[in-house]
Parts: sequence; C-alpha cells; structure tokens
Amino acid sequence: MLGRGPAERRYKSIRAVVVLVSLALSTLLVVPAPYKVHASSPAPVLGGWGGVRLADTDQNLSAPPSLVFAGEKQSGFEQVVIREAQLGYNTVRGSFAPYCAQRANNFMGTYNSSQLVRAVNIAQFYDFWLTVDYHGHNEFQTNDSISCWLNFWFGPNPFSGPTGIVGQFQNSYDKIIWEPLNEPNMTGTGATDAVWTSSSSIAFQKWINQDRTVGDTHWIAVQNTCSYFCHNPRSLWYLDYPVVNDTLGRVFESLHTYLYYPSFVEHLAYDNDSNGIFDSADTAIVGDIPDATVLTTDPKIKFVNATNDPVETWAPGKSIVYDNNSTGAYETGDIPAAGTVPPIGALLRTDPKIRFTDTNKNGVWDSYWSNATADNIAQTDYLTMLTEIAGQSSGSTPGLGWPMLNTEGGAFCSIVCPYVVPGAAGYSTVSLRYIQDMVRYEDGNNPRLGWLFWPAAPWTDTPNAGGYGAIGAGEWGTKIAYKKFTSFVLVSTPNVRAQPFVYPWDGSGFYAQGRHWIFYINYGNCSGTTANCLYYATSPNGVGWTSTNVGVVTGSRPSMATNGTHVFYARYDGNSGNLGGALMFRVGALNADGRINWQAETAVKEATPGQEWYGLSMRIGTTGQVFVAYRNVTSKGGGGFAWVIHSNGNDYSTWEQDTLLRNLTDGWRFSLARLSSGQMYVLYWPDVGRLLGRLWSDGAWGPEEAVTASGTAVRGSAFAFGTGNNTVYAIWQENLTEKLLFASRTGSWSAPETIGTAETNINPRWTASYDPLHEKWSLFYYNYTLNRVYQYSGAPGSWGQRTEMYSTQGASSGMSIGSYYEASGVDASSHVLGVFWTQNDSTSGRIELVFADEAIT
Repeated sequence: MLGRGPAERRYKSIRAVVVLVSLALSTLLVVPAPYKVHASSPAPVLGGWGGVRLADTDQNLSAPPSLVFAGEKQSGFEQVVIREAQLGYNTVRGSFAPYCAQRANNFMGTYNSSQLVRAVNIAQFYDFWLTVDYHGHNEFQTNDSISCWLNFWFGPNPFSGPTGIVGQFQNSYDKIIWEPLNEPNMTGTGATDAVWTSSSSIAFQKWINQDRTVGDTHWIAVQNTCSYFCHNPRSLWYLDYPVVNDTLGRVFESLHTYLYYPSFVEHLAYDNDSNGIFDSADTAIVGDIPDATVLTTDPKIKFVNATNDPVETWAPGKSIVYDNNSTGAYETGDIPAAGTVPPIGALLRTDPKIRFTDTNKNGVWDSYWSNATADNIAQTDYLTMLTEIAGQSSGSTPGLGWPMLNTEGGAFCSIVCPYVVPGAAGYSTVSLRYIQDMVRYEDGNNPRLGWLFWPAAPWTDTPNAGGYGAIGAGEWGTKIAYKKFTSFVLVSTPNVRAQPFVYPWDGSGFYAQGRHWIFYINYGNCSGTTANCLYYATSPNGVGWTSTNVGVVTGSRPSMATNGTHVFYARYDGNSGNLGGALMFRVGALNADGRINWQAETAVKEATPGQEWYGLSMRIGTTGQVFVAYRNVTSKGGGGFAWVIHSNGNDYSTWEQDTLLRNLTDGWRFSLARLSSGQMYVLYWPDVGRLLGRLWSDGAWGPEEAVTASGTAVRGSAFAFGTGNNTVYAIWQENLTEKLLFASRTGSWSAPETIGTAETNINPRWTASYDPLHEKWSLFYYNYTLNRVYQYSGAPGSWGQRTEMYSTQGASSGMSIGSYYEASGVDASSHVLGVFWTQNDSTSGRIELVFADEAIT
C-alpha cells in the first residue's frame, strides 16, 4: 500500500462475489511438507508490521531516550519496533518511495542510505528481521523502467551509490529481507494474467540473478501480481505468483491480504444532474463506475442527517446507510453502506440523487459485505497459499513451492468502507473478521506461514492511533488473536549456583513507575563477601534491560511486593544452608529512571542459632501493613513449621504476632491474598498435601480452613488472590490427576472447577496472574519436556483452551517460571503483564533469565 493510497480498483466487480464458491479445505490439496525443497537453511517464521518508513528513523524529540543511539531520542521507527517487540513480533518492514516511477507526493520518502543504516542498527539492536521495501508499483511497465529499477538496487545510481543498495548493505546484517518491488502493476503490459505474471517473473528473476551474482545471500520476497490488480477470479490467484528460481533457496512468495469493500456491494453514485446515467457531472461514492452506466434509485439508501436540517443533502464525507426498516434512524439491522458507522439512533435522510448500479437487475441495492463473505474469502486466500507452497522446484529450475511471507495485509478496505474506526489504521467489522480468519489459517498451518500487517506508523490519520497506528492501544492490531513470533528477551545470564528465583508466588517481577522490574539472585560480591546476592533488572519497555546489585546477601527464597511507588523485600540474611541469620525487611522508592532509593533495613526475625527463615512469602495489606509467611528450618531446604508474622501497622521497624500456623514439620509454602479493610488471607500447603488457609481479620487469625477436599492434595504450587473485596481466590495443581483447579471463598470455600490439565506431575512449573482490566486470570504452564510455555486464561465458569505462548530452549525440571502477580496499568486503557523464566543457553550452557510480556487492552 501507499500510505495508504492503494490502487483503489485493486479487486474485481461484484460479479466476482456472485460466482464465489466455498471450497472445503479437504477437497483441494494435500498438506505441504515443511520447507525443504528450496531452502539451504530452514525458512525463518516471521511476523510483524509495516508502514514505518526509512524516513521515520530520524529521532522524535518528544520521545524517550533512544536505546540504540546515545544522546538521542527514540525515532518513530524505534518506537514501533519496541511496540512490536512488546506484542511478540520479530519483523519490521521499512519502506521508501520508488525512484524510477515516482508519485507526485513521494509520501514514503526518498531513499537515503543513512536512514537505512539507522534502520539496520535499530533492527540489529532489538534482534529484529528488517524487510527493506521498495514501495513502488510501475517499475515493470517498460524495459527502461526495469533497467532503472535494477540499477537503483545494484548500481551505479546517483542516489543509491556505485553498488546500489544491495552492494552497500549485503554484508551489514544477516536478518535483512529484500523486497525488490512492493506491488507490481502489470496493467498495460499484456492482455492476460498469464502474460502479466510471466513478465513479472522475468523481472524478478533478473533481480535474483543479479543479487546472487554480486554475492548477496539474504532472503528475497517476490510479489503476487494480484496484490495490485489482476483479472483472475480470487480462487485462481495462485496462478499469479512469480515463477522463479534461486540457487541459494532463499525466496519468499507474498500475497497482500485485504478485502476491498467495493468488490462486494453494488456501487453507489451521486447523480448530480438527475439523468439516471453516470457521466462526468456525477460523483462515484463507492466503486469505479464506467461512463453511461445506468443508475437506479432505492428509497432505503439514506445518508446521516448530521445537522437535522430538513433540506440537507448528501455531500462527500457524509456516511450512507441502507435503512432496512425505513424508520429514518440508524438501528440494529440497518446496513452501513459508506463512511464511518454512525451511532445507534442517528437520524437518516433521503437524497434521491444517491443511486446505485443495479448489477443483478432486482431493483434494490445489494450488499454481500458480511462475516460469511470474510470467512469465505479468507479460506480461498489460504488455499491460494497452500497451492503455491505445494509446488515443486529444484532451486535451479523456475517454479513455485517457496515459503510464504505475506508482506502486507490488514483491515483497511478502501477509503469508502463502512468503518467502525476510520483512517489508514482503521477497520470495519467485516475486514477485521477477514484478517482474524487469515491469522487463524496462517498461524495454524504446519509449517506456519509468515505475515506482516499494515500500518504501524506515526503518519496514519486514524483517531487516537498516535505513533503506533494499528498497534496502538485499543486499535485493531491489539484486537486480533495470534501466536507470538518471538519467545523471549534476555534479561540476564546470572552466575548463580541454583536458580535466580524459585517460587513463582514470591513477587519477583512487577510493572511500576513506567518500568518493568525483576528481582533475582546472582552470585557476586555483596555484604562484604562473595555469595548469592540480591539483584534487580529493570527496563522501560521490556526489551533493553539493565541489572543492579542491591548489595545484600540472600537465601534462595526471598520475597518481593510493590504498592506501585515502592518495592518491599524480605530476605534471609545469609545463603541458604548457612544457619543463624536474621530475616530482614526493606522498603525502596522506585524511580522512573530505574534507580531505587532504599531505606535502612529492619529485622523481622532476629538471628537464631541453628535456624534459617526459609520459603518467604510477603503481601502488603490495604492499610499498608505487611505480612510475611515463612518456615523455620534447621538444614538447607529442610522441613520446618509454618509461621506468619506482620508489621505493627505501617511501622516496619516493629514486627509482632509471630503466629504458628502448623506445628507439623514439612516443606511448607505460602501465598497471601490482600482483602478489603486491612484483611489478609494466607494459603499454606506442604510439599504434597491438603491446601489450607486462614483469615486475618480484626487483629487476629481465624481458625484453619481446608481448601481442598479430604483425600486430595496439592502438588508444588498454589496461588491466593484478592481482587479488592472480601473474596479469596485460589489456584493449584492437584496431585496425581494433574488438574489445574480454581476455587473461591466468600465465607466458605466453593467446590473447585477445572481450568485445564497439566503435563508434569512430579515437578510442576507454572505461575498465575490476575488481570484487573478484564477481571480474569492467566496461568502460564512451563512444559520443560517440550520446551514450551502454554497459557490458560479465563474467569470462574469460563476458562479458555490451552494456548501455546512461547518456545524455550534447554529447559529441564530444574527451571523456574514466574509472572507479575497482577497486570499493571500502562495508561487508562491498557495494562501489561510480564512472564519470565529460566532456561539453558545451548552454546555456553549457562542459565538465562528471559522475559516476555503481554500488552492487555
């Protein structure tokens, strides 16, 4: 697309819809084998967004500091890459305007090698793939334009240099994908699609041959002719892929996936001279209408009477609606026909000059713009891709069978589409349905099909889209469901003799003061010795992390909590197994720049010979009172009794009511839930046994309660949550059955309901979080056998199916996973939830602490 000025006649007339046939997937093709026909190395699975220009790499003076360029502010390009990384993508498409067939406004920006250098630096810093997009159309029109195009890419050229773009950048960065031409416009180069595609194939082959001759080895994306325009019905678009060869086997085929609204409705016009014939005096409202086309009236075609003026007439920019029930007001059941969908109850008015092209001669305006059409077309497009993938070629003989990377697609559906949200980054309900269908097909295919959507950029005219376009908070790019393309970001490689954190309920990570924070253990210098020390890593965006040594030694089970402005920690003053240390507490003020202003430590429990305060769990009450649960052990990781202690109100120098919860020696673990009016609930459980709990209220602990039924047991992990009232929620894994269970308590505990089923019973690794924006829970399960992290999400009575979220590496049963106890607000309409885990680096064998986050809108 051109910013977004596409060829507005991209797709066919309504006749193409009338003959559309729904094809069952099982009737067309065999499932293609993984990409091994061409590629000398496996095709990367890529996903991301385009729309940003190389020109957008110039710094934005109102942005935060750049992480790539010292002393600069972030550019719009860097901001989009950061946003993409947060959303789980791994590719950005950087575009520039065509050189050989320029448009008048040159909107995408004249090519500048310095800007491409900056784009490469940004992509490399964030470990992104960069698709370099020559965003033109008409370069294949003549032999001269093809020669100009090749010279621009390979030189000599006054703008791109003596060796062109490829010569300058072929050795700069491995993760570059060349997109030689955005959407070839083959109109005028022959009479048929077959001729067009043959000419396009020859031009792309010349580019590939020249590229490999100069020694370049990057991946190359070639474009289906129908991405701009073709004559074939949509079910035959597979015939319009370029037929090429590449001895290196590094070619992607691409199809730009959009629904063009005028192809699915009878066209509308304003008959200025009221003669019933479309001519030069008239205005086409929807679709391209040939001169002399007969125009028909339908009294139900009306416009939104924005001024309530009884003599108001339609004018460009006014929305049009088909008033199905003839009430004169927009209601459920009416059909938006052009322009932004009006609010329910909007007044409608007839203008007899609004007419339509009665294609099927039935006397009424017809629309095939529906979710059923979206589903049908998405399936057809998916079958088109499967047909291309199923082709065969040796790599030296031109053919199909290349992996897919669709370099554009989205919810844009023409400038006259009935949008829910207007503009280049807008969407309609039908176009959003189509693109969600496409994601479902592409993500569900084996091998997965790559896709880039449009537009994520600071230039869009969509209201409230800001610098991110369609991936801004609340925009359509955040409404689609998809599998992430990136698994994680490296936080640290801690040099630790165990895990950098262990218990997922201990509050190791959170989002506050506009930053992510993760506390972990690292072997280093602290407290005047070399030991396991407490560290924290912080990041403003979840991508670039900085670590700091707090400077204190800690046992293996510290606990953290935050109130949004401060962090609180409880730690054992010594490494685990070194008995006789104190249980220490501290408060620090969080700063937006990543610093923490620490107060002096206080002792929760004084040092006691032969004792270690172990397995800590802490929570802050609504009044600011802090509770710490622990077990006292006499050997490293040993059993002990279950205890809980609390501060004297907000006086953290005094701790009181050290309460014995259970006097049975076991590996007790704890999770605390904050309730209203200063109340607190503590869950506690042994290594394997019944899940128990007690309520703190009115200055005292209540009697012990059984959460799990007699004869059942919890295995390993459990979580307690409070959501601002007096209801307690518990999540745990049941021993032996591997069921992940959920129950709630308002006075007494409910019967448990099943969230899902885990896959590792002996050493389960999972974490749970609460999303206050949508009032639901997420459970992330670490399957260390398969190197996968799965998510269950939902609320009581409504739990979703398991979703694969992240791929890991080098995992084992000794790994750990954690998440933010609660998703935290970024702004009024969006939250963020962080997930972090450990894995082994396959090269060095060292432990990696890695991070991924979910943007919640």
